[in-house]
Amino acid sequence: MTVDAMQDATTHRAKAFAIPRIDAKLWPLAGIVLVLVAQFSMIFTRAINWDEYSYWREVAYFADGRLDRPLQTFHVRLFEPLAGIFSTSTDHIVAARLAMFGFELVTLWLLYTIARRFTESANALFVPLAYVSAGYVLQHGFSFRIDPIATAGLLAALYFLMRRPLEGKSIAGFAICAAFAAMITIKVILYLPIFASAAAWQMMEANNRQQTLARLTLCVVAAIAAFALFFWLHAAGMTAQQPAIERSGDQFDSSAGWIFFVGIPPYLPMMLKSFVLAPVLTMMIAITPVLLRRREIALPAKAFFVGAWMPLLTLLFYKNTAAYFYVFLFAPLALACIPAIEAARTRYGTQFLALAFTLVALGVFAMEDRTTIDRQRQIEVNVHEIFGEPVTYFDQNFMLGDWPKANKFMTSWIMHRYHDAGRATYRAAMMERPIPLLLGNSESLRDLMEGRNDHYLLPADSAAVRNNYIPFSWPIWIAGKSFPATTTNNAEEFLVPGVYTVRGGPVLINAERYGENDLVTIERGEHRIYAEGDTVLVWGERLKVPVNPLEPGPINVDF
Repeated sequence: MTVDAMQDATTHRAKAFAIPRIDAKLWPLAGIVLVLVAQFSMIFTRAINWDEYSYWREVAYFADGRLDRPLQTFHVRLFEPLAGIFSTSTDHIVAARLAMFGFELVTLWLLYTIARRFTESANALFVPLAYVSAGYVLQHGFSFRIDPIATAGLLAALYFLMRRPLEGKSIAGFAICAAFAAMITIKVILYLPIFASAAAWQMMEANNRQQTLARLTLCVVAAIAAFALFFWLHAAGMTAQQPAIERSGDQFDSSAGWIFFVGIPPYLPMMLKSFVLAPVLTMMIAITPVLLRRREIALPAKAFFVGAWMPLLTLLFYKNTAAYFYVFLFAPLALACIPAIEAARTRYGTQFLALAFTLVALGVFAMEDRTTIDRQRQIEVNVHEIFGEPVTYFDQNFMLGDWPKANKFMTSWIMHRYHDAGRATYRAAMMERPIPLLLGNSESLRDLMEGRNDHYLLPADSAAVRNNYIPFSWPIWIAGKSFPATTTNNAEEFLVPGVYTVRGGPVLINAERYGENDLVTIERGEHRIYAEGDTVLVWGERLKVPVNPLEPGPINVDF
């Protein structure tokens, strides 16, 4: 065989066994699927964040007819059917996360669909990949908060706004979706730049600008009307005596001072971390303004990209930019990065770009904590085992769902207002009704109860809770008092009335003698105590320590 013949044969065999060229769209699509599979598992293994418990409490209260706030509570109507299915708030939230994952899938589809207005399919698929692979989106895109719902609603409204021609169905779709998102959260206003840019895109692309302007105006009017209708219907189901419009006004007034900041962002570490956990997207966000200046991009598209990039500036003045906020923020930014995606694909190739996004996300996934959620669930199981039926309690974040909570949500904003007001509301609550349980589900509360923080509550409140609750089963404190054998006819103030069990003893209470395991009814107020032996008085009728007590350790995961 000649050399030429051998080369021809080799070439033929190489062609016969050559790997077929993979369609460019399959690389980003494969990345999206891999990230979503990893994220889906996190629904069941990622620790519940403190505010997820608060959002579930609103659903539980609404199902029980106790919710009295119509603004920013529209999500309760979506999740009311879940109420009462499970025994713990943790399991209710896990179930609700499945629906939130559905909202995220809608968001991903909308990102792709909107991106197709400006680029080819392969580039458009990188937009949802860039979004879902961002670390904080991976961790919180399915969380039981308003952000995934509002993001899906706003992108749906954007989708309808960008349909051409802009006709009746599109106007109605925009109005319903925009009103729905506004009912979920008032921070929809932060998306105004991208909606303004979409309107500008419509005007610049229109054949009849006067007609298009009229239809855009109708979109706004219809959205306002739809919001008013949604609000009226939702508020009609509220049970508070105060008029719904007044309650909403009070809420807005009280929160206005906590929306904006001047100077250093209060969540600066989380802000920096959000970009560290999304390095590829971060570089694209940074380079987008340069590309918009240098590249030849049609003016309507350029206007849209500028508007989609503008929400980034909210980080300069909007205060509540904790980790979950980036589920909301990164969606328009991913759309703004279409020019950067095109440039990156041209320079580095489709495969490399898809792998870069995907590997970053899988790296974040690999570092996930997967045990804390079981500890959170066990806390609730233990509380149920101790009490058997709901009691009023103090805690940080409404962990016990539909159980009556005596204090407000202990966020930094609420605690700031509490200290500014200077009113001992915890002691006042204890004077109004029996509060047998204090759940130490935050480090600050535990530090308070264990004497490591004297300033978390006002002095009168600190004294009230420290002197009326004793550790029972970590991190559960129950109303009670401990008396050493040296206690001689002391006057002790009890702020939690009810039946108490004597542990130890003997002890004289108001000159009456009680021994081990005796029951004594104690009214609110001062009582004379004389302990002949070390004695502990524990609220309740011979309450038992849980079968599986929880060892001290983490019960929350940092952002």
